[in-house]
Amino acid sequence: RVGQTHQAVTAYGKIVSLQPRSARGHVGLADVYLQTNELDLAQRSINRALELSPGLAEAQGQAIAVALRRKQFDTALEIARSMQGERPAEAVGFALEGEIEMQRGRWDAAALALRKAVEKPGRGAAPSKLFVALARGAKMPEAQAFADQWLKLNPRDASFLFFLGDNALSLGDADLAEKRYRQVLAIDPENALALNNLAMLYLQQKKPGATVLAEQAVRVAPNLPALLDTLAAAYAGDANMRKAIEVQQRAVAFAPGDGALRLSLARYHLEAGESALAKSELDRLAQMGKRFTRQDEVARLRQSLTPALPGR
Repeated sequence: RVGQTHQAVTAYGKIVSLQPRSARGHVGLADVYLQTNELDLAQRSINRALELSPGLAEAQGQAIAVALRRKQFDTALEIARSMQGERPAEAVGFALEGEIEMQRGRWDAAALALRKAVEKPGRGAAPSKLFVALARGAKMPEAQAFADQWLKLNPRDASFLFFLGDNALSLGDADLAEKRYRQVLAIDPENALALNNLAMLYLQQKKPGATVLAEQAVRVAPNLPALLDTLAAAYAGDANMRKAIEVQQRAVAFAPGDGALRLSLARYHLEAGESALAKSELDRLAQMGKRFTRQDEVARLRQSLTPALPGR
């Protein structure tokens, strides 16, 4: 991680030196510094980008991100509203105002700004955020009315349908979640996340077809650990532990620091009767200490292994 950050800083530094009048390198540097939470350095790069390209939306968005991390909400709002003045016909400034107000828990103010954003080009995720702002503001009937009206006018908005599927899933409405994910797939049959979430839903309900869906998702996006994790769980549900372990090992290889993935791998080794391999994974998790919050599970599984280990 540190090495990658250094490489990124070096790469953008070269862009800055080769193109001193371009804001591109400074925006890239700000992005890296935001990822590492070096806010002073990020702000310096943002300021330079805006000196070179006043009103650059990407840099303004980064400036809002810095202000929000510092809990400087008034500063963030000032930037968002200046963007609205510069681009009154675009959604970006209004969408950012909505996000700022959501972070403050001011749901009515957020909804007011987001209602303006959804009416303008470049609205992005504003419809989903408006639904959340209304729902969190105890206006669920309004949120539902908005969703119904939005889908009536935009029946092929796959991203909004996907959001509604996730929302239904979080509320425990499996039937509605399945309906929404199926609508996404009718529009975009190779939507890997919709395939994956539908597979997860089938797994939870012990319905047939989860493995086929998970395999389709991984064919579309073969290197995403979360999708591999779902496929491994589907194979485990089919009692195909060899494939479950093989796929989960791939997931762990892509995200070696993800304790949850490694814990699932340990469980699959246990189910396959591979105690030594399970112990190896559990020992790694134990070494993570507080960085992995499920140490109680790890300890319980390690204890269950003790009698099965050679020489015990």
